[in-house]
Amino acid sequence: MQVLLLTFANNRKEPLETLTEEYLALNRTLSPRAFRQHYLMHPLSHATRKDIAYYLTLFRKQLSLFLFSGHAGRDVLLTEEGESRAEGIAHLLGQCPNLKVVILNGCSTKGQVEQLHKTGVPIVIATHAPIGDTLATEFSKKLFQALEANCSIAEAFEQGIGLVLSQKAITAHRGMVLRTVPKDQTLWGIFPNPNKEGAGEWKLPSQAVRPVPSNYIENEVLLDTLFETFA
Repeated sequence: MQVLLLTFANNRKEPLETLTEEYLALNRTLSPRAFRQHYLMHPLSHATRKDIAYYLTLFRKQLSLFLFSGHAGRDVLLTEEGESRAEGIAHLLGQCPNLKVVILNGCSTKGQVEQLHKTGVPIVIATHAPIGDTLATEFSKKLFQALEANCSIAEAFEQGIGLVLSQKAITAHRGMVLRTVPKDQTLWGIFPNPNKEGAGEWKLPSQAVRPVPSNYIENEVLLDTLFETFA
């Protein structure tokens, strides 16, 4: 079964106001099909360096998508306890033979793309500049909604960008730099690995690995209660 590893790192010194919203929204979007056993979704709401390393090792053979959301920079990801070298995370991701997509939803992460391509990652979504916390959450929500609706990763990216381009100027603060970003500047980029053909065509699995009983009904009230409790 394919695994989606979603990591959210809200650094204690500089907390992001909408990161929990992003975590809950992605859980709501992806949980129904995870319950139908289309894939395994593993979200980390307060990811540490050790957490990320542990689960990248645990899921290395099944991992198909990795998301990092939080403070970041050209060569670092800021986890709960502080800076984590992007080179080390890229090396671990390179040990995942079935990995299809890496999404780095933090400030100025384009500098990490080349290293990820060298380790064999087929496609990376990263940012050209500092990004706003609220807009980063909205981009992530739209992208995963599109994936859940059976869009390819390339199509889902365009859906997210469409939402970004419809926004007014924002103040960027998912990194260490604060500045105003013009509304006509596309902050996110999608970077296919030139050695991996068709990378942009990847979609979320749409069939259960194991048969699901015909009378299976999701308990939406239970799911809502669980999400609110965990939040």
